[in-house]
Amino acid sequence: MVRIKNKYPRQGTFLASVLLRTLSAAGGGATAAKVMQTGFAFGLGLSHPRGRTWDNESGSPPVKYLHTMIRIADLEKSLDFFCNLLGMVEIGRRDSEKGRYTNLKLAAPEDAEFAKKTNTTYIELTYNWDPEDYTGGRNFGHIALGVDDIYETCRKLMDAGVVINRPPRDGHMAFVKTPDGVSLELLQKNGSLPVKEPWASMPNTGSW
Repeated sequence: MVRIKNKYPRQGTFLASVLLRTLSAAGGGATAAKVMQTGFAFGLGLSHPRGRTWDNESGSPPVKYLHTMIRIADLEKSLDFFCNLLGMVEIGRRDSEKGRYTNLKLAAPEDAEFAKKTNTTYIELTYNWDPEDYTGGRNFGHIALGVDDIYETCRKLMDAGVVINRPPRDGHMAFVKTPDGVSLELLQKNGSLPVKEPWASMPNTGSW
């Protein structure tokens, strides 16, 4: 059993509040907001290293919260909302000509340096250059978690009956869904594991 000693009970409250407001404004409804609140609070409480002690063999958290991705329809309007109105700061940006999208990383001011240093605890805004009507909650993208062994994690999920929608063919990334249909991205900590079967030839299943 892992016991967490939390010296910062309010850590992450600002980001959680921002995401819940965004989800509500997008028409996500009470159910989606509840899922978001539960998943986001769990991730931040579990992963943030400041003020926690871990009573397990390695002394480190078994899973690390990385980010939550939201798709946006208007880049400038979203930046104005998150940065000018709510006070968040942009800590990173990447344009993909091939994928035709822009990714932005936003963090609360007090977490900005930590987020940049660790590449965790941030909101990822994804702006697709080709217009798309985000309905049915598609504007909410996924929650990302870092894991110690992506193959072991996926095998454990499969054995429990969970569908691996995007298998870790590259030894680095996989996608599954929560029981409520929320997309969950699993990323191998510290790079990638060597490619191996049966994962390397396993096809995608459904969407994520």
